[in-house]
Amino acid sequence: MWTVFQNNFENLNKALISISILILSINIKLAAQTNINSLILDFETKTPIELVIIYDGRDYVVTNKDGRFNFFTEQDSINIRIIGYETIKDAVSNFINRDSIFLRSKPFILGEVMLSSETFFDKMAKKVLSDNAILPHKEKFFLRALLKRNNEICKFIDVTGILERQTLYDTDSVPMPAKNYKIQIDNLRKAEITSKLYDFKMYDFKGFLDFIASNKMPPSKFDFEYKTNRNSKYIKVIAYPKLDTGKTTGCYFVDNQTYNFDEFHAKYNNQHANYILKKNFKYRLTNYTLSVTFQKNPFNGKKQLKQAKVEQKIEVKTNRSIDTLNMVYHFIASPITINQKIKNNTKLTKDIFKINGIYSNPEQWDE
Repeated sequence: MWTVFQNNFENLNKALISISILILSINIKLAAQTNINSLILDFETKTPIELVIIYDGRDYVVTNKDGRFNFFTEQDSINIRIIGYETIKDAVSNFINRDSIFLRSKPFILGEVMLSSETFFDKMAKKVLSDNAILPHKEKFFLRALLKRNNEICKFIDVTGILERQTLYDTDSVPMPAKNYKIQIDNLRKAEITSKLYDFKMYDFKGFLDFIASNKMPPSKFDFEYKTNRNSKYIKVIAYPKLDTGKTTGCYFVDNQTYNFDEFHAKYNNQHANYILKKNFKYRLTNYTLSVTFQKNPFNGKKQLKQAKVEQKIEVKTNRSIDTLNMVYHFIASPITINQKIKNNTKLTKDIFKINGIYSNPEQWDE
């Protein structure tokens, strides 16, 4: 009996020692981290900026609708960035105890420049084939999707995970395969204010990823206007549809030395779009905007997606009313090594708002 008691007592001591070591290691790790809790505002308007990414080279968070974020980091410096604003890169110590961080909008002062459109466009197209990720690559990602009906929020979903692409673009030399993507969902949270919406399918993962990578505006269908900024570093290539019936315009911001484009923007506006008929209603897409920026993958030297934002406006008409649906999708990615394992655990053709997953790490979300 004494032997049994002695063994149990020794096991209890070992367990207490293990717990003490675990608590000590957690405390040491927390002590090594720096906490930045701040608010990001527009420098001119002093209004909060939502979906700003704060990145330390390993981890990231994004600001919420009030422009606020809470970030723990072990690194010495962080990047603060969003499309349309100047990027801030500074030491972590300069952000401690700062109530507010101000971002300046990115100026782009344009002047006319005369170029040969075919020659310039051909050079740009060749650079896409040689310098962009027309090869398998992986990235950590964050996706937020938000749906409003008549300006009232109906649904939202946040997803984090790992994405593998076989190719970024569908090209003649490297056609996009049918199974181009694998997605591992690591964490997910969502809310549904009302489920009584219309029974047409919104973006699934495959359709969304294909769309944000669609920036092909060929000279056969578009005319181009070329402008340069004051220091001649970038050329703004503006695409106009050749036909009067065309409703989509776009622009590339192209490095004047390398012929690589770092940003792409597209806009569609058609207030007279045809309706698609359903059983009890009809609907049509009247507006969308797409903004995409790119980054170099340090593991393969190729350019791939960094951020993408899609906004859509859909008009729904019934016998009783006309509703306006607004959808916003914001995608943020950071490159990882191709060797990192990925578990394909979601259906690519399922409506993004209907994806299910585990809310496994509450601390990850920046409230």
